[in-house]
Amino acid sequence: SFFDDVFFSSEMGTRKPSEKSFKLVLDKLQENPANCLFIDDNEENLAGAKQLGMQVIHFKNLELLENDLKHLGIMIEK
Repeated sequence: SFFDDVFFSSEMGTRKPSEKSFKLVLDKLQENPANCLFIDDNEENLAGAKQLGMQVIHFKNLELLENDLKHLGIMIEK
């Protein structure tokens, strides 16, 4: 419920970390990459998104994800 859109590469027919995956999402959203966030548990998959200027979070566990989202101002303290 925190995100407006969620995309799964397996449903899009592309593979991460290819920039093509992220370009498809950006085209669909018609959004500036700096306004987009990509979260993945595989650090290698972050490269394509980061290269295009997207914000990225390496998911390690829920507590760290919540901290990262708070740091970005996406999630507020409870």
